[in-house]
Amino acid sequence: MLSVSLFFIFSSCRRSPHLLGADILPENAQLQIFYGFWDGISAYSKREDSLRTDELSVNLLGSKYDSTFGITTANIAVQYSLSTNGYDFGENPQLDSLVLYLRYTGKLYGDSNSVQHLHIYELNQDIYKDSAYFASSSFEKLDIDYADLTFVPKPNDSVAIGEDTLPPLIRINLSKLNDQLAQKLLDADTSILADNDKFMEYFKGLYLESEPVVTGGAMYGVNFLQTNSELMIYYSNDEQDSLHYRFDVNSATARINNYIHDYTNSPQDFKQHVLQGDTALGHEKFYIQGAGGVKTIINIPDIRDYTDSKEIALNEVKLVLPGFEGATEAPAQLALVEITEDGSYKPLIDQYEGPDYFGGIYQKSTNQYVFRITRYMQSIFTGDEPNNGLYLFVSGEGVNPEGFVFKGNKMEGDTLGMRLEILFTDLDDRK
Repeated sequence: MLSVSLFFIFSSCRRSPHLLGADILPENAQLQIFYGFWDGISAYSKREDSLRTDELSVNLLGSKYDSTFGITTANIAVQYSLSTNGYDFGENPQLDSLVLYLRYTGKLYGDSNSVQHLHIYELNQDIYKDSAYFASSSFEKLDIDYADLTFVPKPNDSVAIGEDTLPPLIRINLSKLNDQLAQKLLDADTSILADNDKFMEYFKGLYLESEPVVTGGAMYGVNFLQTNSELMIYYSNDEQDSLHYRFDVNSATARINNYIHDYTNSPQDFKQHVLQGDTALGHEKFYIQGAGGVKTIINIPDIRDYTDSKEIALNEVKLVLPGFEGATEAPAQLALVEITEDGSYKPLIDQYEGPDYFGGIYQKSTNQYVFRITRYMQSIFTGDEPNNGLYLFVSGEGVNPEGFVFKGNKMEGDTLGMRLEILFTDLDDRK
């Protein structure tokens, strides 16, 4: 028989069992249902090493400082294509300007009044739509800076240009400081403008590089696929004035986020845990950070090793993850997945019940996240699923840079840390 005390006696440091409730059915009920919690699980954090950041739905730019996670800087490598093949700039084309338009997504993380410094270079390497790129991927660029722009991002402010009002965007004249790139595009031979393969060999794309902040800062979203996100060259020729031609980012071109994490000024316990691999510190606290920063591994000991009961029905199992301290900018949602034998991961079976059931949404009032993992835990108990642990990370971490600090499983008085809250029925009681 699996008693409440035996069920909850297991913990990473062999603390006393913690019973939060008793059976909730009458004594003469056929089955006994118990409620309690189990703090025997453990967690530790490590650097994210395999986050793909190519062809994201949106991209991030900017730089942001955090007292725990240091400085995170977001850069973008992006490829442009011809809007029409076989274009001809005409006789004796004369440059007016080359202008980059970047549509905001409306998302901003950090200080909305933060000053950003953006540099833009021509790429000096080929990038490919069908290749895999990661948050740590680096890119070669040519030396000329075509922007050197200082500005405050305004992701929700429309832009007036002449008599036109455009949606929120950044408008950057890439020929103001140096017209070499603009002239290169205008001088492209008709054979180069014949198709995209030839054009992309000629012009490999742009590298948008954010300058790291020292304090404060912000990261902001841009969408290359929306209308008005384009690279436009304005020119005239011997036949006409006020001409323009558009270069596009589309489903056939590559766009990649590169994230640089500088943890130099992070707290020593963070560096010892995450960077130096002292996993025992996860007993006190652990971490997640988006944008290819930090993920957490959660280990759940095998229940079968701690009970003689052969049949247990787990009515409900909640994984409760309290914050270590109040969060100013917590991730809206977390992802929790099952680690497979080869170290990759797959969704938990409970996730298919839908987000309202599965959970993972930040609860501001309690500063915590809660997941329901009942079916997963039952499959572990019955031996139907191997117990390789769980990955915890920011949902949509490729475009969500927030971080969070969790309480470990250490108990301090009545203060509860990470735990499983379990409602179960001991089916052996029927026999």
